[in-house]
Amino acid sequence: MSRRILLVARGLDAVGTGREVLLTAHDLLEAGDDLHMAVITRPSSVATEVAARQGVIHPLSHRPQPDAASVAELARTIRRLQPHLVATWGWSAWRTAGAALATMNDTRAPRWLGSLGSPVPPSTPTARWFTRRLMHRCDLLLAATEATVSTCRTLGAQASRVRLCPPGVAEPPPARLSREEVASRFGLPQGDTWTLCVAPLVARSRLARLVWAADQLDVVLHGLTHVLVGAGPLASQIARRARAQQAAARIRMLPACEAIRDLLAHVRLVWQPGEVAYGGALLDALAAGVPAVAVAGDAAETLIERGVTGQIVPADPPSEFPRHALPILEDDELHHRFADASRRRARTAFARTTTWHIQRTAICDLIG
Repeated sequence: MSRRILLVARGLDAVGTGREVLLTAHDLLEAGDDLHMAVITRPSSVATEVAARQGVIHPLSHRPQPDAASVAELARTIRRLQPHLVATWGWSAWRTAGAALATMNDTRAPRWLGSLGSPVPPSTPTARWFTRRLMHRCDLLLAATEATVSTCRTLGAQASRVRLCPPGVAEPPPARLSREEVASRFGLPQGDTWTLCVAPLVARSRLARLVWAADQLDVVLHGLTHVLVGAGPLASQIARRARAQQAAARIRMLPACEAIRDLLAHVRLVWQPGEVAYGGALLDALAAGVPAVAVAGDAAETLIERGVTGQIVPADPPSEFPRHALPILEDDELHHRFADASRRRARTAFARTTTWHIQRTAICDLIG
């Protein structure tokens, strides 16, 4: 009999956390599992791709953030499906699933596997108390970095219930869309050089640094367009800041991007100004041979080989961010060297087969 597994995640694009969900869904379907996916916010391209691969999608909300209604809908979905395993990605999905499972009788509740991509601690005492309760209830946690492992243990998870599971990436398929088609679809100037940042529009993403960098680069290097993919409560604030700094004409904000892997094939540089789970598009950029510049942080230190595949810069002074990006944008030889090293690092350090082996072992330990 096939195992029924319910994946729980936000609406995501197919990079960062979304890439991890999509690849795991593919591997579970290949293994013959009965795969379902509950989407606790407005669905995006990952849900569409999982459905195309014969996974069953359960859209539980059309709101941008998970809320109490998402918890109630998820609890009803779990009771109806009676899965053997609930697998979650990201802190918000993990907390939502934990709240839903807390409404169930322990003898009927499925096993619970959580995957966490960043060491984001709870922001309030109430959230910290709730997170500690969930740490004791969760059967097993897969943490993407050592810092995330440490956060889980600090919050009360038993050492035996936390395993390190670095992110993995598959060889990217050939781009389906030409540069001209990408430019037309997303309203990008075809003759410009494009950069990309994928991040939720929340405070910890530090996107003001990206706006400032775009403004500074425009002084010394014309013909740049910076694509920012992400949704969140700070969307209007970031747009106002871009207008105030006269950078709005150079920043193209997209709440979602169903063809993000096609876009990656045509960008010159990937940015990451703050902490984002699984590094946002950083690992996808490695696989695609796109150099990266990121402000120092857990994901950046894990994914980027400083001075080899890109640059890791300090948060201050803010001039370091655009200063280290400029040579990659201008110097073709440096760009090609970083691009080749990026592809090699993706294949050797972040092979998808390694990640899947850890995930498969964890699933088998929980449900056989």
